[in-house]
Amino acid sequence: MEKFVLRLPDGMRRRIASKATANNRSMNAEIVSRLEASFENEDEAGMPDFVTPAAIEAIFETRRLLSDFIQSTKNNRGVIPDPTAPVEPSAKRRTQISHAKEATKKT
Repeated sequence: MEKFVLRLPDGMRRRIASKATANNRSMNAEIVSRLEASFENEDEAGMPDFVTPAAIEAIFETRRLLSDFIQSTKNNRGVIPDPTAPVEPSAKRRTQISHAKEATKKT
């Protein structure tokens, strides 16, 4: 067993002691348990445990919206569109929607 001296922020020792008591463990066992759990969570997902699927989805959605915004400003030669204005689908998308509705009616 290796000994390691650690400085804790104000109040952290009290929080660890409280959780250790609640979990019927020594402070050392509580700290080791929490560190092991954090490594397991990170190893399982290949990323820190605070990166959730919802966070990843939000990142991709933001990226898509930004890409759409950049494309629309290029198409409008630098004119920034009103973000509150309703977005009309393109002619190609309207055709796709129409075909999908027709296919749905046939079944």
